[in-house]
Amino acid sequence: MASINGAKLAVLCRPDDYVEPKWAEFPLIKIPVMQYGLLPELLAAADVVAIPQLDTEGARYQMPMKVYDAMAMAKPIVASAVSDLPQVLDGCAKLVSPGNVNELADAISRLLQNPAEGRLLGERARKKCLDKYSMQSVAKPLSKAVDLALKSGPHSQPVFADR
Repeated sequence: MASINGAKLAVLCRPDDYVEPKWAEFPLIKIPVMQYGLLPELLAAADVVAIPQLDTEGARYQMPMKVYDAMAMAKPIVASAVSDLPQVLDGCAKLVSPGNVNELADAISRLLQNPAEGRLLGERARKKCLDKYSMQSVAKPLSKAVDLALKSGPHSQPVFADR
């Protein structure tokens, strides 16, 4: 973020996070951890939401749920191409190589300099989120999968429902 003129990084964190002297040189706004229900207010203030991930075993086998929050809020997103992020964000976000700080900064900078492109990506993200990841869109397939699992019993082979 220090390489992007005028940009500031807001991060939710505990009071003892980012207190080392090396962080003092960065334009960092520390926001105390808050109730989940207040997250939309925080996201509404963001011009771009960055979801950087390193290519670690933990990152490969988890999905950062904050991506769905940003999508639902129609925010421009820059994320690392790790785990299912490339599939979920296909066509509606900027994807960067994991751990590539310059690529991350360039993508954020481009979206900040081109708000119309950011709005378009955000609108696509919201539409995709509503179409594929909202409670209304996942309720029926999830219910079907649970019903099939319950009917098959605890000692049978796993059953996967069609989407």
